[in-house]
Amino acid sequence: MPRKSNRKPSAKDTRRLLPGALRVIRNDLRKMSQDDLAQAAGLNPSTVSRYENGTAFASTDAMHRIAEALGVDLDTISYPVHTVYVTADADAVA
Repeated sequence: MPRKSNRKPSAKDTRRLLPGALRVIRNDLRKMSQDDLAQAAGLNPSTVSRYENGTAFASTDAMHRIAEALGVDLDTISYPVHTVYVTADADAVA
């Protein structure tokens, strides 16, 4: 079974958009189209579509602009990503 190594993850807090949350807030709560959100956030509509489908990752700047355009906190549409380093336990593999 893998176990955590002694290496610590980077202190940098990286975030990723929650595609489902983005779609629900945009469509159901704000009644915005992808085009409306793209225009308000200064993004291309196809980019917003890829973010919602989870086929592209937004930059920190884009996430902030999307959150502002939707009138929500960044935490509402994203989750923190923490890097975890694992090493194989040689006894468990053998």
